[in-house]
Amino acid sequence: MKTKNVALFKTPGIHLVIVLIAVIGLAGGVQALENASCVEMAVPSYFYEESLWSENAEGSGIMIMNPNNGPDLEKSEHYVNQVRNAKANGVKVYGYVYTSYGKRNPAAIKRDIDRYNIWYGVDGIFFDETATWKSKAGHYRNLTDYAKSKGMKNILNPGVTPNEEYFKFADSIVVFEDSYKDYLSARIPSFVNKYPGKAVHLVYGADEDEMKNAMNLARQRGASYIYVTDDDLDNPWDSLPYYWQEEVMEMAGLCR
Repeated sequence: MKTKNVALFKTPGIHLVIVLIAVIGLAGGVQALENASCVEMAVPSYFYEESLWSENAEGSGIMIMNPNNGPDLEKSEHYVNQVRNAKANGVKVYGYVYTSYGKRNPAAIKRDIDRYNIWYGVDGIFFDETATWKSKAGHYRNLTDYAKSKGMKNILNPGVTPNEEYFKFADSIVVFEDSYKDYLSARIPSFVNKYPGKAVHLVYGADEDEMKNAMNLARQRGASYIYVTDDDLDNPWDSLPYYWQEEVMEMAGLCR
């Protein structure tokens, strides 16, 4: 912005103050950029094709693998290679495990965790079908503690916001998993903002313009991870959207 008071700059003392303010402001701006947090992409990558894995690995922060509703019964060299390549691109890979809303045997869940750890060396576990009520929080704390003991992080997926107790031990939680139409009117409880870095939003059934709007909404609503796709039910996570590259570029602008 220009100033009409050019005489102001003729006073040495004031000139020095202005220079100092400018330097301090520049330093503050650099510091703000260094401290800026960015919304990242967390993609349920429930597909097998190498081409999709390679494309997905170019823009994701997290990819969630799901060989067969879990790690399957035998190790797959195909997935070994895909996980290796994704991690070489700086992507963190999580393994899908279902929990049946607290009803599945914990021993079976821990067996799946061990398989992902031993076979694929994943970075974390994605606990699907997570319960939401407080009485089950201890059950999930036990499961996440087990994964952490193996050096793995976790994402809980109830698909909605669970009781606040879950936020005290989970690394991340999917607080929204539903259609774009429902995302427009979604209400994320304000207490979620007390736990920065944890909220994940998964949105399906969106065209390219709707994807861009969903990205902006995710930022406004405090999401740390977001993924939007044009795919739809019954499995919206078995492909990449036709606008994948545009979504990656849109994601690059979501630093806040």
